Amino acid sequence: MTNKIITLTTDFETRDGYVGAMKGRILSICPKAQIHDLTHDIPPQDLLAAKVALQRSLREFNKPAVHIAVIDPGVGSSRKALAAETEAGFLVGPDNGIFSGVLEEFPPNRIFQLHEEGPCWKKHSSFDGLHLFSPVGAYLAQGGGIEEIGHPLDEWLRLDQEKAQPSPSGWMGKVLGFDRFGNALTNLPGRQAGPGARLKIRDRVLKGVAHFEEAKSLEPAAFLQNSDGMLEICVWQGSALEKLKLQSGDEVMLVEDPEPRISPAATKA
Repeated sequence: MTNKIITLTTDFETRDGYVGAMKGRILSICPKAQIHDLTHDIPPQDLLAAKVALQRSLREFNKPAVHIAVIDPGVGSSRKALAAETEAGFLVGPDNGIFSGVLEEFPPNRIFQLHEEGPCWKKHSSFDGLHLFSPVGAYLAQGGGIEEIGHPLDEWLRLDQEKAQPSPSGWMGKVLGFDRFGNALTNLPGRQAGPGARLKIRDRVLKGVAHFEEAKSLEPAAFLQNSDGMLEICVWQGSALEKLKLQSGDEVMLVEDPEPRISPAATKA
């Protein structure tokens, strides 16, 4: 690799030194590595949140890079560990579905199940982030061949999230989760929301807006299409999570404008 870029994504936060230990191990193997933190704030053991964050982040990389992700509730067990070569770069981490969004968007050229032990790594009972994934990632960044670190993997774990479904009156979907601002992220595709569409959740009917500030005059909330192309529920300078008392899994329905409109020509008749 000409660019020794290595990214880290974990649910460790940063106070306990786990991330620092991983960086130290990487630099001991690949001293010229450029280490970039994507996020260490994934909710603990939240595989779906990790999948979403990785897919959102890695689609923006167009230079060679190694992406190490450690959200790993199955560490020490029989769960597999993988390394994949994709157009977004090398992926290194547990085979538990966190990479499935990236692998769907960027089908792998090659994918391998990691050997439990190699030249500079060894599977660990509690911290594969340090003992397995970091050294493997550094080995790849240093120019090691992906075919040298494992054996070909035919199948990998897919973490499926429920897709929105068409209904007679529109589209049925669900709240998938929330960002740090309290915006409610749904599985409703933004392209399905026409100019007069409304979003129904519980006993609320929400209007769509083009940007956050446009929601200033709308009560109790509004919805818009986010940068992922999906619909999210927002409150101007507030939290939809708190204001609407929402939960992951809440049902949402996207419908056409339920209010009949009278054309100017009809009023003159």
